[in-house]
Amino acid sequence: MTLLRLGCGVAATVALACGVSASYSSPVSKIAPRHERSCEAFHSQSAVTLDGYTSDAMEPFVSKDGAFLLFNNSNAAADTDLYVATRRDGLRFHVDRPLEGVNSVKFDAVASLDRHGTLYFISNRSYDATLSTLYRARFAGGAAGVPALVPGVSLRIAGIVNFDAEISGNGRTLWFDDGRYVAGGVLKAATIV
Repeated sequence: MTLLRLGCGVAATVALACGVSASYSSPVSKIAPRHERSCEAFHSQSAVTLDGYTSDAMEPFVSKDGAFLLFNNSNAAADTDLYVATRRDGLRFHVDRPLEGVNSVKFDAVASLDRHGTLYFISNRSYDATLSTLYRARFAGGAAGVPALVPGVSLRIAGIVNFDAEISGNGRTLWFDDGRYVAGGVLKAATIV
């Protein structure tokens, strides 16, 4: 449930950040009040039950049709993977398995989906060679296709890492962080893009 509250805050922050100037009359500045009103729906929290899963569940994302819950296990785990759960009823989901096709021996986390079945997620599987971490794949029926890097997102500067991405429902807007890391994997600064 924290994701819903944070997602709401991020949407409002992004909308406000995009419409900072009072003289700037972008469509985003007109959308900001709607996002702020939609935050009211997240004042109360309810527990989500994950049947068939007993470990940490982090960075949850519910598909736009509500049928699937995507999440990753602990970021501190030796192997952070993405999982898929199918809605049974209300707030009860059954964890089917790790999300086949997208997990690697590296860090794989922070899934989001658009309405068209495009899955976006973060993985450091090729960072050493590509300086990129944002991947996408087709998603249908709880399974994912072969992942590919999302072009044009990475600044391609060593130490700058894209993380915590989310795609809009229509697939036309992608929010993510550009994080600057220093030796030892310490995050020094981040910018929402």
